[in-house]
Amino acid sequence: MINIIKDRYNDVYVTVTELTTISPPYYLMTLQSNDTEEVKILRLGTNESPNLERYDFFIIEETPNEDLDNGKITLIPGGTYDYTIYQTHMDVGNTPNLLAVHNICERGLLSVSGGLNTNSTYNNINPITVFE
Repeated sequence: MINIIKDRYNDVYVTVTELTTISPPYYLMTLQSNDTEEVKILRLGTNESPNLERYDFFIIEETPNEDLDNGKITLIPGGTYDYTIYQTHMDVGNTPNLLAVHNICERGLLSVSGGLNTNSTYNNINPITVFE
């Protein structure tokens, strides 16, 4: 599971190299919210791992100033997302048609912590918290 903290640079450790079949590889990460079912496609930046045989290391910035083509994303506080990482030979772009022709390298769950929790349901008297 990947944990992302709101409003920070986040170290993300995955194992995508072992299933990568193209050179040079670039990676796209789809995130589907388990709360809203919204899908975002994030281009991962440079693989910073000093030991590619063991793990891969990327930095994702969680920020209100989303720029999906440059590793910056805005996520729901307290949310959970199903993620899939795809390999691609394209070094720019983050559109769904880039995913159709490339292999999946990893799948998993991503959770978001920090920030104000907005996943609440309200009645006329008291708020009822659904997720926290």
